[in-house]
Amino acid sequence: MTALASGSMHAFGMVSALLGNLLGFANIIVLGGLACAVGMFSSSFATNIYLLYLTYGLVWGFGSCLCYCSILFLLPQFFRARLGLANGIVFFGAPVGTLIYSAVMQKLFSYLGLAKTFRVLAGVQLVLVLCGFITRSILSLGFDQIDVKNIKKTSFDWSIFKNKGFMVFVVSLCVFMPGYLVPYVHLVSCHIVPCSRRFVHPLSAHNLLLIH
Repeated sequence: MTALASGSMHAFGMVSALLGNLLGFANIIVLGGLACAVGMFSSSFATNIYLLYLTYGLVWGFGSCLCYCSILFLLPQFFRARLGLANGIVFFGAPVGTLIYSAVMQKLFSYLGLAKTFRVLAGVQLVLVLCGFITRSILSLGFDQIDVKNIKKTSFDWSIFKNKGFMVFVVSLCVFMPGYLVPYVHLVSCHIVPCSRRFVHPLSAHNLLLIH
């Protein structure tokens, strides 16, 4: 489920870019925030893991992709001379937020249970909607309003695949991402049952599934 959510957060990047060109990236952040909130709130009513695959894995993953990619596309609007530093600060927020959220969610889960924790997180996701509205209000005329007029909205520019440097970058990311996402799924299971023991004892993987 976590792997599906993380994969969806990156897999729909092209959809986020196309929608952003059509509607404006600030509006897509609003839409993504709503999708994240809906995904979290509907997850609180899920009665089995298969529904969570849909509500959390796909709906929340899609919404987070809309917000994540739109923010990266909008950064050049606000930062030009120090764009690299701005990107670094944005990506620095992910590990810091993960550390804080992990502790907070553990407390929420202990006191409120899984369903109510999902609902609290749904309310937190609405902050993204507010951020989208604020971003839209302060955007000056730029890519969102001007350059989009020169883009053919009814077609896709396939010529980017002729750029060898771009294709090397795409292939490199495809090789990198499994190593980036897999630890999210397996580190906890390795802590409960050491990986070396799991490979020596085939039944331990089945026992781990029963634990979860």
